[in-house]
Amino acid sequence: MTPESLNRVVVGVYCALLLGSAAWVARQGQRTATDYFLAGRHVG
Repeated sequence: MTPESLNRVVVGVYCALLLGSAAWVARQGQRTATDYFLAGRHVG
């Protein structure tokens, strides 16, 4: 595997993880700005 192809694989995996985590957060559904900034009051 050449360094160039390894770089493409790493970037591809990173993008897949980023999109997956974004989809997961979107499904969680932050209802208001208060939920976002105060973590829905579920810290601890």
